[in-house]
Amino acid sequence: MTIRPFLPLLMLVISLPSFGFAQSITATDGTPQSAIVDNAFTTNLEATVLDALSNPVIGASVIFTAPSSGASGTFSGSGANADTVLTNSSGVATASVFTANTIAGGAYTVTAVEATAGTANFSLTNDTDSPSSITASAGTPQSTTVNTAFGFNLAATVTDQFSNLINGASVTFMAPSSGESGTFAGSGTDTETVLTNSSGVAIASVFTANITAGSYTVTANEATAGSANFSLTNDTDSAFSITASAGTSQSTTVNTAFGTNLAATVTDQFSNLINGASVIFTAPSSDASGTFFGTGTNTETVLTNSSGVATASVFTANTTADAYTVDATVTGVGTPASFSLTNTAGAISSYDLSVPGGDPDVGPGISLQVTNAVDSFGNPTSGSVTVSFTDGQSHQVPNGESPILRNIPVTGGSGSANQDLFLAEPGLQLHGTSNSGVEGDTPQFTVNAGPIENFTLSDPG
Repeated sequence: MTIRPFLPLLMLVISLPSFGFAQSITATDGTPQSAIVDNAFTTNLEATVLDALSNPVIGASVIFTAPSSGASGTFSGSGANADTVLTNSSGVATASVFTANTIAGGAYTVTAVEATAGTANFSLTNDTDSPSSITASAGTPQSTTVNTAFGFNLAATVTDQFSNLINGASVTFMAPSSGESGTFAGSGTDTETVLTNSSGVAIASVFTANITAGSYTVTANEATAGSANFSLTNDTDSAFSITASAGTSQSTTVNTAFGTNLAATVTDQFSNLINGASVIFTAPSSDASGTFFGTGTNTETVLTNSSGVATASVFTANTTADAYTVDATVTGVGTPASFSLTNTAGAISSYDLSVPGGDPDVGPGISLQVTNAVDSFGNPTSGSVTVSFTDGQSHQVPNGESPILRNIPVTGGSGSANQDLFLAEPGLQLHGTSNSGVEGDTPQFTVNAGPIENFTLSDPG
């Protein structure tokens, strides 16, 4: 007996599907969807398992599995990233509530696997929370010369409470409205609003310093995240002007210090005060001049301070009396700052007292002269000389009149005054005492008798 005729039938039976066994699995609810990080997804994940004839399979074991790292979540039923659920009478396996973890991202895939039916995929996304923090991530601190663009654009990074980078957050950059500041190329003003990109970064347009030098803060503000600060400095331009700001038009006695230190102020083309500029003070190398205490010479180099002022050390006049100029120069500026100074002569140290013309006539108009009045350094000087008789007497004449002796004013080394003498005696000598206490005498002289004023005519005998 042979069974050959039944072999095709047996093969057909073996190849037919096994009715009632899982053959397919499909994601039927909960995809795609999104939830804010650390929040539950609204719709539970559901997978439907069918047999070969599309009949629901009851009691099939379905394992839901989310990623083990990165953006993912946990199922409430297991407290983990995987959850095993049996299909119900409708062939549906419904996962427990799925809560996003704190890592934003997606879409990511949660799989539902049944041993014979295969795999169904769910597309989920963890959205960022609301902005919680904003930080300055580029462009601080930095500086540039006034009226030029900064080298780096200002950039602020916005994150949520879980440090997830937020896309599309509105960030407003604000520079000071007055004083040292600048403008954004995108708005042409001191304010600009920019949205964050996919990396959570808001990048401002090119920022250009205004013409006012100084340091200041630009803020980046987001409505709920707060503010980030950028520290910027507008540096001064190169030196454009130097002016004498203290110590000019003053005088002092030779060989003494001037009362006010010389000071020069340096500014750029926009009148900003320049700090750290090297200023060279130079007095004449000969004749009337002086020396700086800091160097002991007629030249001194000083840096300007934060107020743009270079202040020289104490300047002391030399021993030559006269007016002169001290210059202050700085690199890049053609016209120096000039200080007008005068070394004045000291007190009278010596002088000559004389009666010009020999023996004068009796009567008013006798001229007494002071010449060669100089200080201790030989500079012609000024003052006065008090005149008296060398013997200390008044020399009254018989009619009771006294000679009139006047003080002699001295200017530039010389002076004169008329003296009224009413006596005629040989060997007369006058004595002088200067206002500085220096004494001197005239040479001896004789006052001649004057012309006949009256006479008596008589017959002798």
